[in-house]
Amino acid sequence: MWRDKTALRGTLTADIVDYTRIMLNADLFRVFVTDLRKVAHKHCQSLEYFEITQGDSLALVDRNPFNLISAIKKIAYDLWNGPYKVKLRAGCDYGIMVPMTFDGGANGSPMGMAYRTAARLESLAKPDTIIMTEEFLTELRNINSAFEYWELHELLSTSLPSQNGLFNIKKDNTTDPDMWKRLYYVPMA
Repeated sequence: MWRDKTALRGTLTADIVDYTRIMLNADLFRVFVTDLRKVAHKHCQSLEYFEITQGDSLALVDRNPFNLISAIKKIAYDLWNGPYKVKLRAGCDYGIMVPMTFDGGANGSPMGMAYRTAARLESLAKPDTIIMTEEFLTELRNINSAFEYWELHELLSTSLPSQNGLFNIKKDNTTDPDMWKRLYYVPMA
């Protein structure tokens, strides 16, 4: 349940890399989905919101971005060191988030530009990597000034249009407006 319906929040979306390998084995798939739910519940209880969709997509929301990074790194560690040997990739943004509900209540999936941006970054991340916007990093560094990160440079991401250290993360072949963002990354481990 969301603590309040409209607020600035950190949003992290992640997915399992090479999930098809698990889905092709029906017995492994059923066990994995159950284990992923247990691992996520163990590490996300203190977050404002978390959910797993489609068996391999995680959405984590909290006002404290450090809690999001800590939770996803713990989930990644448990999944890699368990019997599955899977890696995650993630994207993060910070901005206005609201619960998507039909009745105006305080329960529901996350909705907002921060969620959309995080999901876009997740799809661009390499395995075992977390990509974050400058807005997310700023909030993160306000909480933990010793947090180590690296700026994403044009040489590291040749697939995105870039200029002056900013990347255009809008989806290709859409009428969406340009979304120029300064991006940073950290390893999962």
